[in-house]
Amino acid sequence: MQAHLLRIALGAALSSLATAQHAPRHLLCTWQGDPGTTLTLSYQSTGSKPLPARLYWDTEPRDGEVAAYRQRAEGETTTIPGLAGRWIHKVELRGLEPGRAIYLCAGDPASGISRELRVRTIARDERALRFVTGGDMGTEAPVRAMLRRAAATSPDFALIGGDIAYANGKLENVDRWDTWLAYYSEEMVRPDGFAIPLVLAIGNHEVDGSFLRPKEQAPFWFGFFPQGGQSYFARRFGAHFACLVLDSSHIAPHGGEQAAWIDRTLEELREVPHRAAIYHVPLFPSHRELEGAYSALGRQHWMPLFERHGLEVAFENHDHSYKRTPPLRGGAPAERGVVYLGDGCFGQRPRTVAFGSRSYLREQGAWRHFWQVEVTRERMVCRAIDEQGRVFDVWPEDAEGAGEAAALRRTLEMRYGVPRAWVEVDPLPTSSGGALRLRFENRAEVPLELRVALRKAPRGARFEAPPPQRVAADQRVELALALELPSPVDVEKPELELELEARGVEKTGRALYFTSILALKVAR
Repeated sequence: MQAHLLRIALGAALSSLATAQHAPRHLLCTWQGDPGTTLTLSYQSTGSKPLPARLYWDTEPRDGEVAAYRQRAEGETTTIPGLAGRWIHKVELRGLEPGRAIYLCAGDPASGISRELRVRTIARDERALRFVTGGDMGTEAPVRAMLRRAAATSPDFALIGGDIAYANGKLENVDRWDTWLAYYSEEMVRPDGFAIPLVLAIGNHEVDGSFLRPKEQAPFWFGFFPQGGQSYFARRFGAHFACLVLDSSHIAPHGGEQAAWIDRTLEELREVPHRAAIYHVPLFPSHRELEGAYSALGRQHWMPLFERHGLEVAFENHDHSYKRTPPLRGGAPAERGVVYLGDGCFGQRPRTVAFGSRSYLREQGAWRHFWQVEVTRERMVCRAIDEQGRVFDVWPEDAEGAGEAAALRRTLEMRYGVPRAWVEVDPLPTSSGGALRLRFENRAEVPLELRVALRKAPRGARFEAPPPQRVAADQRVELALALELPSPVDVEKPELELELEARGVEKTGRALYFTSILALKVAR
């Protein structure tokens, strides 16, 4: 009797284990076709053998009771070479009604059924369209919080501008994707319970090698997210909005076939009231230099097409900062031009922005954020929302709430890189150390408190940090810094770094923060 009960218990345990192995996870909705009449569900399972890709769906809630769903659909099960035991299931629904709620669950009763997912196709009527957009996310805790903030705005979908899980196209980093997919599927649910479909552009951290690599070097971006199989494509959302999802030379070059396709596609969409583009590397960066190679390629191949066809907004990423340009033509402010919004800080730690005037920038800052966008026939309104849920920028500048957002923005701490022209540091006298001389000129309009620290050096290095130095506006100071090293360093690559920090407060009360990392050289 005991043996019989043991066999029953063991069988139940093995059955439970098998169900757990094959249970659907990472349920996401994307589009391969018209967002009003199609929907693609993807999910994953694990196990030694693949199971059919299957979902059960209806236009009424059925609470996951498989027998109650009136429709069933099957798709394809694939895998990524090198990821043994992981199966990716994709099922596309077609012929749906625009603006209709769909209730679905995925899997198989014998191996595990997902929870019921609620999702809505995109409407084609006059109701406002709402979406969120941003890029440069990762898998740290702020990403989950930012996704929760974004979902609270009740978007119809999300546009993600690349650099998503930072797996770099490497199979050994698949756990980063598991973390990100869990974050998205758990947090990107609207207050009314509807899941938020997503559209993804490709970024350098999706690709093993970053730029100009074959598709096989971006296995997760192509393998996990069914979007039609190309690295650039277009989607039309309802009656009033269309978006080009572009590839900033990660798989496809900026020019050539992609540029020709942009030209044709914008012409085909000329009757759509509001047209935008999303991509990773910015044409007009706020952190990096303007003349970066891939930014320059974007301005060479894409900017003339955007301007010729009257693109309204370009959503840019990559720099881990915030920016808004005025309308630009040929890189200069113009009454009628393209507005560039960015710069990809949807979870990543913000980077500093450039101090001083960049003529192509209207606003900039080092703040985590995403953009919430609302589109009607009459206008498109974009709102930047920070990690506290505050709206700190609104475009157009005459839209509701723009004045309040500008007032808030003027109170937020500004984080800048120390301009190169402000700092000089002499080479280290010998490969074993010596007295360093550092000169700092404060060209800000307020006093700054300067701090210097040793950021990188061999173990055992001795460095006596000077006390904080108050530097008045327009004042130049010189500091003598003693650095002793336990053994001589490589003269060619000494791998020594100082960190500079300078803080001040504007007359308005806004805090200013400057920082820079200085690589030290050794005198020959």
